Amino acid sequence: ADVLKHYVTFYNDYGDIIKATLGKARENNKTNCAKTMIQSLIYKFNELQQEVAGIDRGSEDFHAIKELAKRFALSFGLDALKNRDAVASLHREGILVAVNPLENPEDPAGAPPNLAFLEILTEFTGKL
Repeated sequence: ADVLKHYVTFYNDYGDIIKATLGKARENNKTNCAKTMIQSLIYKFNELQQEVAGIDRGSEDFHAIKELAKRFALSFGLDALKNRDAVASLHREGILVAVNPLENPEDPAGAPPNLAFLEILTEFTGKL
């Protein structure tokens, strides 16, 4: 997951290597590959949260995470039936991240602090 989170950042230099690694991982086990993808997105999201207080969904860094999610979604290909279980497990993990913790410690009446992660997950909805 640590390597995959740099897929977009170093695409020009190492994109082909990372893409081949991703393809081989998906060939071995699609569900585990999807879980690795979501874990790398979680890492990037958490890094962004630590850098800035509160997530700005219009920021360039947030857009970069969405771009990474889009690239991951494209890697699943066109056959949605073959990848449905893997994408569903990815969604499951992502939803759990978005709603945990359920209560915002800074604003108990507000939305969960990770709710913006659902916007990243929308990049995969076409693959369900």
